[in-house]
Amino acid sequence: MSKLQEMIGCINKTSEKDYKDKLLKEFVTGLLNEEFVISVSQWYEDKDYMTPFIGLHEDAIPSLYVFTSPELALNFAEENEMVSVEGGCLAFKVLSANLVQLAEAYNNGSEVEGLVIDQGANAIYISFRELLELLD
Repeated sequence: MSKLQEMIGCINKTSEKDYKDKLLKEFVTGLLNEEFVISVSQWYEDKDYMTPFIGLHEDAIPSLYVFTSPELALNFAEENEMVSVEGGCLAFKVLSANLVQLAEAYNNGSEVEGLVIDQGANAIYISFRELLELLD
């Protein structure tokens, strides 16, 4: 289990707000210090159609799904039938430095409201608004 996965587990188990906020800030800092996160796309033969997966967190909140490891991304793609007949997965790197730019762009009027990180493992949702506030 990666350090980021351990941090998500701690955040999810913590109920005390101030401590949880501190852990979340540490997690976001750690996430942005990583070189990249991974996004997956629905399978297309023509890779020009590849787009990051946007799904509904808790069946209601439009969110960009990203992963901290290739294994978690592949597991998610397989579980959601986003693979080729041969089991191939369209995955691509999103530079962690670009997550702030994505958050700013999505936070300005987009229907996509946040990030779901590592769905299928220790997962966490963070709104783009909250992400930007943590960076102030």
